[in-house]
Amino acid sequence: MARIGALLGGILAGALGIFLWLLPVQVLGYEIGVVAWGIGLLVGLGVTWGHRGRSGGLHAGIVAVAITACAVGASMVLSVELLTMKSITIPVAGWPAYEQFRAATTIFAALGLLTAYKVAADGLGVDDGEF
Repeated sequence: MARIGALLGGILAGALGIFLWLLPVQVLGYEIGVVAWGIGLLVGLGVTWGHRGRSGGLHAGIVAVAITACAVGASMVLSVELLTMKSITIPVAGWPAYEQFRAATTIFAALGLLTAYKVAADGLGVDDGEF
């Protein structure tokens, strides 16, 4: 039962993360890459919460990484769609600022994946039970 709770907690946190990613896209007209790191933290906490605060070990960490990757990927795709619908010019590849922007987003996405794994695998220190 804890596995289902962990999965549902992670999915709900991922959905919240997608919303938090798209909020500045809608308001400001561009992505904020650090939100990817926050999505990883939210998903890790969601998996841990669904697992009743206990550490989930390797399996919970893998579940959190998979959900985070899906949430960040979906966020990026949806933000491009949203920006296209708003008729905002999306910078083309080769433009230096765009390349730096994407590099920073990639770094934050990697940090989000690592954070999701660490939080879900280690839990909140309540118990060292296995997922």
